[in-house]
Amino acid sequence: MRHPRIALSAFIWIIVTAAASGQKKEMVVERARNIIYGESASGLIVAAGSINYERCLTDHISLRAGAGLGHMFSNGFHGSGGGLFMLNCFSDGKYPGIEFGAELSYSLPKNDMIITSMNPTPAISFGMRFQTEGEGLFGRIGLTYDFRFGFPLQLSIGKSF
Repeated sequence: MRHPRIALSAFIWIIVTAAASGQKKEMVVERARNIIYGESASGLIVAAGSINYERCLTDHISLRAGAGLGHMFSNGFHGSGGGLFMLNCFSDGKYPGIEFGAELSYSLPKNDMIITSMNPTPAISFGMRFQTEGEGLFGRIGLTYDFRFGFPLQLSIGKSF
């Protein structure tokens, strides 16, 4: 009778050990802090595009730098191109989330293909941000006022790392 008890105890020990080792440990995935992406904004007669680098400082704030251009067709060609620097604020540290950005664009305006002076121009954006945990895809949809041309619909796609 002693051997069945030892066998039963060994069987129970194996089951408990297997169940304990099979439990998943909660993994903490740190959000990627660097993002490179392309952005396009378009309306009926206006359009803008840019390539950007964004660095997330916290789960709620990021800094962005990029280069791009914009144009408008209205009584001739009006365009500008240059660099931009933006501070983005997020609604919370979760994605998708609402974001608001304020920026300063340094642009070379062109009117009918004649370059005028380089002037700093304030710009803003408002939209919804989509970003995977850790490394992965990044996307945004919203409204923006970039490179002096209205509030066209903005789409961004890129990679976070």
